[in-house]
Amino acid sequence: MGKTSSNDSPKSDEVPKRKFSQEQYDMLKRCSDKKDMTEWNEWRNDVVGGTWIHLEKAYLKRFCLESASLYKVNLKGAELQEANLQGADFIRANLREADLRGADLREAELTQANMQLVKFDSRTRCSSLKGEDFYGSPVFKRFVEDADFLEDFRSRHPAIYWIWFVFSDCGRSIGLWAAWSLAFAVFYAHVFYRLGPGAMRVADLPWNFSTVVYYSVVTFTTLGFGDVVPKTNAAAWWVMAEVITGYVMLGGLISIFANKLARRS
Repeated sequence: MGKTSSNDSPKSDEVPKRKFSQEQYDMLKRCSDKKDMTEWNEWRNDVVGGTWIHLEKAYLKRFCLESASLYKVNLKGAELQEANLQGADFIRANLREADLRGADLREAELTQANMQLVKFDSRTRCSSLKGEDFYGSPVFKRFVEDADFLEDFRSRHPAIYWIWFVFSDCGRSIGLWAAWSLAFAVFYAHVFYRLGPGAMRVADLPWNFSTVVYYSVVTFTTLGFGDVVPKTNAAAWWVMAEVITGYVMLGGLISIFANKLARRS
């Protein structure tokens, strides 16, 4: 599991100020196109050794760099969106400000890698990372910890995981959960409207779709003002179902909101 540190990298590992190497980039692209990193890895380990490779701001989107030797590679600001980085060696690499959105980092080696200000999203896969002291981003560290937990949870409880994922992106999306809550309220409004005016007693409101939407929302939120009430057994059962659904969805909404509002690490 990676650990972050507030300290800078050792002075001996400071990145020399040199220009982007087109020759090195072309070789990396050639290996990516072949999906075979043998040429790059042999050149990196046998010819270049421990010197820095300069690929600052390189366009590596969707590159296949699986098991690539990227030891001490300067990838500051590199575009690595949706790249295959499984098992890649990023020991002492500089990934500051790199874009890792949608990238696959599973089983990558990040020992002493600079992860400051990296960009990532829920599509970034980073379970089973190797290396215990990458540094620079507490937010990314927390994301990695969550990813490991979710990967383990998915393997143990796949059905529950997919329900959790579909409804809230595994508790990470309050917007998705709220959208589902709204969808449920509209669904129940449609059911009430199909039951017809004979199934509901309406006090001072006209019978139309707006009225049943209003009733559905106040029922879903468990307010129940009493100005619209069920008159038939079918309507009563549907009302009870919506109340239960509303309790579950609002409870989840509050839980996700509280977690996001209070999280500090």
